[in-house]
Amino acid sequence: MSASSPPAPSGPFTRTFAVNAELGAALDAEEVGILTWAVRGCAFWQASGLQPPPAVLETTEAYRMESDLLAQFAVEACEYDAECEVRAQVLYDR
Repeated sequence: MSASSPPAPSGPFTRTFAVNAELGAALDAEEVGILTWAVRGCAFWQASGLQPPPAVLETTEAYRMESDLLAQFAVEACEYDAECEVRAQVLYDR
């Protein structure tokens, strides 16, 4: 990978974009519209909350699971039954 090549997209981030040398000027020309869009988006977010797409939810959950060592231990060391209990020391000794 060279200095000008972005990393390959993964997870829900599957798109890459070419560099646009004119982008700054284009954004400056649209600043009023961009601000209006941002304020409307903020008002919608405050009224409706975040609604992330399924790909983001799935990737986030996968990251949480692979980062949660306690959950991994529980899956490997425990059998789930709503009527059973186990002392912490028994799990600690595993």
